[in-house]
Amino acid sequence: MKLFSILSVLATLPILTSCTKQHDEFVGTWGNEWMGGTVHFVVTKDGSDSFIVKEVLLENGAIISTSVGKVVNDQLVLNDGTGLFGKFAYSPSENALVVINQPTSPIYRRVATLTASDISNAKKEIDVIVKPAFVATGTACSTNFPGAPDISNAVLGLPSASSMSGAYIDSVFTGGTESEPTITVTFKTIGNALPAGRTLVYRGVCSTTGLAWTVSGTGLEILNAKG
Repeated sequence: MKLFSILSVLATLPILTSCTKQHDEFVGTWGNEWMGGTVHFVVTKDGSDSFIVKEVLLENGAIISTSVGKVVNDQLVLNDGTGLFGKFAYSPSENALVVINQPTSPIYRRVATLTASDISNAKKEIDVIVKPAFVATGTACSTNFPGAPDISNAVLGLPSASSMSGAYIDSVFTGGTESEPTITVTFKTIGNALPAGRTLVYRGVCSTTGLAWTVSGTGLEILNAKG
């Protein structure tokens, strides 16, 4: 397992003069499961200058320990600062916490999460921006079944794929045939959780009763998340 030299990481740490006085850069969920780690550190604010840090076991969510911390000289110091996880520094370049007390230690990167607002707004965009594609393919199915001509945004009278966009959706591409249409929704970067390029791919099968849809893709967590 590859370990990071704390000296090499600390050497890249700028003085955090640009961070807020509240030191909100420490707030979040941090983990190193990308290197086989088994715990998260969950850091929350407790008043203006105090922090609560919980060490949580990934396997079952059990809380291993709870500590109180304060920021001293741009380091988050827990309890008296001793022990394996007594002090953390924040690395802007890695967007990660570095354990000061260990000579070599994997860094703890911020765990990406979809906020309730992001989930809700992304789903609203799906309802509004993608709806015309569902309506157009449904009309083609009911009007021309069992025809099987190729379809596209232009054939269906829809705007271009890139024009069907919003704050979260990058494009909506319609393809396939009237009998088996596909609608591919490509997303922009969403918060700190989903990189640009995630997709939802809707596949339809036309019958005398209409279109039956299935969905797959790399952005399914948007649909599955609560929000």
